[in-house]
Parts: sequence; C-alpha cells; structure tokens
Amino acid sequence: MTAERIVFEHTFETPAANVWKVITDPNEMKNWYFNLPGFKAEKGYQFQFAGGEEGGKQFLHLCEATEVIPEKKLTYSWPYDGYT
Repeated sequence: MTAERIVFEHTFETPAANVWKVITDPNEMKNWYFNLPGFKAEKGYQFQFAGGEEGGKQFLHLCEATEVIPEKKLTYSWPYDGYT
C-alpha cells in the first residue's frame, strides 16, 4: 500500500468566516463534522478520535494541523493508528 495525498475542495455560497467557524469551532464541528472537544486551529495542534462504521471496527485517527491560514486554509494529517 502506498500513501497518496487526498485533497478535498468545495465552494460554498457563504462568507468564508461562516465556513471557518463550522470547521474550527468545536461547538459547531460536532454538528457538521466530528466531536473534537478542545480542538484548536493552530499549526502543530494534535488531536485524535475513534471512528468507523457503526457497530463495526473502529479506527483511531491520529491527526495534526499542518497548515493554518485563518478563513482560507486548514490542512492536517490524518493517518490511522497502525496504518501509517
């Protein structure tokens, strides 16, 4: 298995500040994304969470924010524990 970079891009018809809040504010993230209490949109911030198919195998996601440009770009690594 080789590691390949995956890039997701999407355009929303809303101000960038609205999108930024949804992907960086833990209170908003849990409604649209994942429940990551204490998440910080800061380069080097590490976070992890378990996830997978409901009732199926769960994987530990080990993530780190690698690039943060407020209201423009949020980049992070996202390997699974044991699958790096």
